[in-house]
Amino acid sequence: MCLCMYSIKISSSQYRTEYDPLKMDISSVYGKTDGFYYSERPDLSGLADSLKNVLDSNKVSVQKVPDPTHFVLNYGKDIAKYYKKIVVGGAIDRDPSGALNLTAWYNDQMHHSMPMALLLMHTALLQNTVNGGRISLTNAPLPELQSRYSNDIGGQLMVTIMATVFVPLALGFLSASFTLVPIHERATKAKLLQLMSGIPAVMYWTAMFLWDYLVHCIACIFMITPYAIFAHYAFFGKHSISTSTSLLLMFLYGWSSIPFSYLASFVFSKGNSGFASVVGFCATAGKCSSFYP
Repeated sequence: MCLCMYSIKISSSQYRTEYDPLKMDISSVYGKTDGFYYSERPDLSGLADSLKNVLDSNKVSVQKVPDPTHFVLNYGKDIAKYYKKIVVGGAIDRDPSGALNLTAWYNDQMHHSMPMALLLMHTALLQNTVNGGRISLTNAPLPELQSRYSNDIGGQLMVTIMATVFVPLALGFLSASFTLVPIHERATKAKLLQLMSGIPAVMYWTAMFLWDYLVHCIACIFMITPYAIFAHYAFFGKHSISTSTSLLLMFLYGWSSIPFSYLASFVFSKGNSGFASVVGFCATAGKCSSFYP
């Protein structure tokens, strides 16, 4: 099972693109840029100075403007400079109710300007509140699955073949292991001895089934471990119901395969021949049913 899941993971990883985390530092990403801030209220001068200092420390050539909208419109007359130089700005004011109103301006032509503008505004608010401190922000994108993976018939066929070979084989070995004890007890007359001592046949088979089914359930819990390691995104989180569904299918498989193994044990007199035959039958039946649409 581990080999199967690992092979599937390797097969799909070649279509996945990894991106390095990017620290949202405006000076290291865009270099020296232009910016502005607006504040006309004397009671907010401390916060305005904090914003100016934060912008200066990030290599933003900042200036105080009386009207941010007019400043941006005038700056945009040089379209090339507008696209390359001005990135962020800030406005500090109060709304009619007296609540603090902070506006982070950003140039939407820059890919990371919005989080950077919010970061600088929050940093200024933090430094004005506690007289120090700094906030750092890192963008760590999730891996991107390339679109051609969905059109790669060969890759999907390989995943299907790996799953239809290893999963039925693992379950077949588990089912065949339950033929060994009945064959051994019948060959050594241990079963006959127990029946002659007064144990009812129904109790004999019921006790054996309950014990084997308990072993089967424990084995199924261990068999779900490879999925947790190599396909955790499909079995946990919002898909957590997949874990219980898979376990339920394995438990129901044991409920049917263990009695089948008991019936198959009557056909063979040697444990190795019975084990090999049941493995071959279960693996073949599992492969055939896996290809059924």
